[in-house]
Amino acid sequence: FSMHCEGNFFSEIQISDVDVALPIGCSDSEYLAALDTWLPLLFTSARPDLTYFQAGIDGLESDRLGRMSLTAAGLRARNARVMEAAAAYGSPIVVTMGGGY
Repeated sequence: FSMHCEGNFFSEIQISDVDVALPIGCSDSEYLAALDTWLPLLFTSARPDLTYFQAGIDGLESDRLGRMSLTAAGLRARNARVMEAAAAYGSPIVVTMGGGY
């Protein structure tokens, strides 16, 4: 599962099982609405024994390469939603930070 900015690939995109492309300039509310739609579907269908959460911050509005407009509060809300969903479905979670420009 990947949620990312549709205009933010410098090379060929690596396809995942579920790719959710969000618009350039995506706001907290747009991002969190998409996350709220996908998280229950993914956890219900996949029933993961272990969840890996790559908690990147390139969506921050201050990241000039990320091309999204998320706030620190929005990323905290994202993190809480992912961790709460994993807990609700009984899936232990591994959290890593991202990077890689």
